[in-house]
Amino acid sequence: MSAQREKVEKVKIEPDYGLKGLNQIGGGGGGEGGRVIRPCAACKQMRRHCSAKKCPFSPYFPPNEPLRFASVHRVFGASNVSKMLAEVPESLRAEVAISLVYEADARLRDPVYGCTAEISALQRRVESLQQQLNSAWDELLKYKNPHHEADIFNAEPPPSHDVALLPSVATTAAFPPPPSPTVLLVPPPPPTTSGSLLLSSSASSNQYCPLSAAADFSTISN
Repeated sequence: MSAQREKVEKVKIEPDYGLKGLNQIGGGGGGEGGRVIRPCAACKQMRRHCSAKKCPFSPYFPPNEPLRFASVHRVFGASNVSKMLAEVPESLRAEVAISLVYEADARLRDPVYGCTAEISALQRRVESLQQQLNSAWDELLKYKNPHHEADIFNAEPPPSHDVALLPSVATTAAFPPPPSPTVLLVPPPPPTTSGSLLLSSSASSNQYCPLSAAADFSTISN
């Protein structure tokens, strides 16, 4: 009996190093339901008490990543971050926190353009990759159908008489010949008086020439 009593007394005297003992040894913030609660990165930086149920930063800024909240706090401020998280639904708050961290890091790297410069660079890269992809698809189609271009270049032309007839038929069908112009028959104008005078003068001159010639011959004969 004495040996059993000594064992029971030893068990009672030994300290309890369970969750309560760890909480007392660590000296951290109090526990909720026997758990040790470490302050989140936001509460640790702002040096305030952190409650897992009431702290708006605890689910998105864990204590093992203090630099995430440091950059966000430096660019936006803790109050603005809490307001932005409260304005969106709870299902989207994690994505909002990731976006804030990304934008804050980009703003610290490039204070002028921020994440706009990175977005533009990514867009240019996407365009270049799309061009490379299109050229690769063209090359792949050439290798899949190697005889396609050869058939196009080696195709026999149609006979010459067919080639000569087809354009004429097509042109006559598309553009019919214009109608023939109408010819108006106009009677000639009547002769003028000047013309009659010229004719009479020419006739008189023709009659006069033989007479003068006869007179000349008569004078010569005498």
